[in-house]
Amino acid sequence: FVLYDVIVLPLLLLDMTEPDFFSVMTWVLRIFWTLDVPLSFLTGFRRKDGAIERSVRKVSKRYMKSWMLLDLSMVISDWVLYAIDFDVPASSGARSVKMFRAVRMARMLRLVRVYRLGQLSNKYSPL
Repeated sequence: FVLYDVIVLPLLLLDMTEPDFFSVMTWVLRIFWTLDVPLSFLTGFRRKDGAIERSVRKVSKRYMKSWMLLDLSMVISDWVLYAIDFDVPASSGARSVKMFRAVRMARMLRLVRVYRLGQLSNKYSPL
């Protein structure tokens, strides 16, 4: 999913019609990132002493202090912009084009998450 976001999201800024595959992948990714938020409350982290912390309370506290706000803003904006884009009739011309571009820009927020995942994999991957 991450590789798809890195390649396709910048392409969505171009004014091109989205093939059916993009529509399906948009839904798959929307659901993936939505499910990722609650799962992040259950994902352990490595403490400074090298041990893995799995306490739900400590993991939740750390997540709420670090990435939760960004994750929630990304997921909520994706769903809100989907709802707005869905409600705007295709015949509304310039307004529809502006909404479509706004939806594309909101999807670019995912790249921040992709960058975060890259940092984490570099930090914890064996050399």
